[in-house]
Amino acid sequence: MTLACAGLTAGCTSPRNTLGTNSSQCYRAIPVATDAVGDRGSLVGARLESVGSLHTRLHALLDARAPAVKTVCVVAFRGHFRTDQVKRPYGPPPESG
Repeated sequence: MTLACAGLTAGCTSPRNTLGTNSSQCYRAIPVATDAVGDRGSLVGARLESVGSLHTRLHALLDARAPAVKTVCVVAFRGHFRTDQVKRPYGPPPESG
């Protein structure tokens, strides 16, 4: 699974894939995220998340880039991706390559 955060780029939607009104502003991030993965994979969902709720490693990356950011749009895709296939991947590549 590949992740893109608008403001930026793992499970970010609930099994119900329900979007509330808070997440509706993230629809604008979907085309940017789709372009970042080169139209590969299939969209899982998009959701507005607080920076504090994200994994510690991603939280640290966001703080380094934009410390005043409190929320980000998280967009998830299902598929197989290499880091060289994703535009501007966020953070170091996974150990598996």
